[in-house]
Amino acid sequence: MPHSIFGTFLAKRLPSARDIDQAALCRRVAECHIGREELISALRFLVRAGRDEDKLRLLELFALPGGNLLLFFFADEVMEAVQAIAWPLREKRPLEYLAFLYFCLAEAHDLRAVTLLEEAEERFARAGGIAAPLKRRLAGEVLLIRNMLAFNDLWAMRDIHEAAHGLLHGRSAIANRQMIWTFACPHSAYLYLREPGTYRDMIALIEGNLHYFHELTDGCSLGAQPLFRAEWLLERGEFDDVEGLLAASARLAESKDQVTTLLNAAFTRARLCLATGRGEEALAQLRDWRPRVDALGHVDLSTCLDLALGYVSACLGHAEAIPAWLREGDFGPTRTIPQIFGFIQFTHAKAALLAGDDARLESIAKSIPEYLGPFDNLFARIQAKVLEAIAAHRLYGPEKGGVLLGEALDLARPDGILLSLAEYGPHLLPLLPCPPLSPTSREHKPDGYLAALAGLAGRYPCASREEASQGCGPMRLTSRQKDVLSLASRGLRNAEIATALNVSPETVKKILSSAYKRLGATNRAEAVCKFTGRR
Repeated sequence: MPHSIFGTFLAKRLPSARDIDQAALCRRVAECHIGREELISALRFLVRAGRDEDKLRLLELFALPGGNLLLFFFADEVMEAVQAIAWPLREKRPLEYLAFLYFCLAEAHDLRAVTLLEEAEERFARAGGIAAPLKRRLAGEVLLIRNMLAFNDLWAMRDIHEAAHGLLHGRSAIANRQMIWTFACPHSAYLYLREPGTYRDMIALIEGNLHYFHELTDGCSLGAQPLFRAEWLLERGEFDDVEGLLAASARLAESKDQVTTLLNAAFTRARLCLATGRGEEALAQLRDWRPRVDALGHVDLSTCLDLALGYVSACLGHAEAIPAWLREGDFGPTRTIPQIFGFIQFTHAKAALLAGDDARLESIAKSIPEYLGPFDNLFARIQAKVLEAIAAHRLYGPEKGGVLLGEALDLARPDGILLSLAEYGPHLLPLLPCPPLSPTSREHKPDGYLAALAGLAGRYPCASREEASQGCGPMRLTSRQKDVLSLASRGLRNAEIATALNVSPETVKKILSSAYKRLGATNRAEAVCKFTGRR
């Protein structure tokens, strides 16, 4: 009875449903959700509002905080809502519509936007209601968006940047410095190096032409030039100038808040620490980034940091420190980024390597080339071959493993790439020929490349976590002592070690003597056993 009386009272006081402006109500509810950053609810109410201005408001959601997650988690619903906008309406807001397509490709990695971009380019070009200066700008913006489709072909990207720079008079209205230019990959060169023997040319192209992209985007990827050079030197085992280049990269990146560049510089610095006997420092530096990345709340930045931590943890042998999703292969939609899925897969494979699951390791390694597709790159192929070689060596013996490693060396040698192989440390050393002789030399001369690789690989010994944290055992050795002991562990005499490292036999003798003291060893055999972890 009380409910009936109250219902009658409300019916008299409130207007009927026919008198309520449903569109206005939906719009107000949508704005309320936008204010609370509940964007999927806002999108749904804007669709229900149904007016032209409400449909156009949809396009503005993707520039708001959290807008990237709409396409990650509700891709089909978002695409359906946007495609329901009539073309005459899209032509009223052409820049906003192109910005949506740019976001689809650059942030959400949704390749369905390619068809929409082609259609937009054609319609905007012949639309009578768009003035000529705006058509010129739209042509430049479309060209810049196509940069996403030319991805990892740096020479094609260079041409696009130059042409777009001319059409847009040096500044895009769509692309900006908030873009995650590395697609969440912590290793910049991984993205763009495609063929053996082109690394040096790639560095020259980046240093000579990337400024066009910086200007177009108000600083996106600023700091990349010294970063790419630092990565190149690091891969070649030339460490002297790396720290200075990374410092220069960080200064530039901070000036435009380029967190992506800063994360990649931190990863490169961590790899330098690993190669120079500062493993725990490498991990600590990366962990220091977690609060800043979490505060930004961007899934790609979180993925980038996880990949960096997973990679470095694997090099240290700390399987438990690899993020769980990488260990278990639980990638999910937000981490299945086609441009870097090879990097994700071989970092996942490193966890299988540490677990001693050789069959699974072989399976993952063989599948990596299949995931590359149009985003084929050299580092992924090298890593896949090394991982497959290690698995084959354990499963089928040294002959099979040696053949596969030879294929990896053929890919890496033309550019002098060492570190990406050497970081496998004790897993790699049993596969290398001993002594490191040139496969093409009839006189069986020492192979400088293989000797350098063996020396670097020896810097990643099988130290336990306790040994590493206490700073004892092999982790206390200098880089040169590790180089010498690594070659000594492979049976090389002092004279052969001297030739491989380009020093005198007397210098080798002195280095060994100092290494004995650090290891608490009384002779060569005992020092080698302690260094390699053999008992």
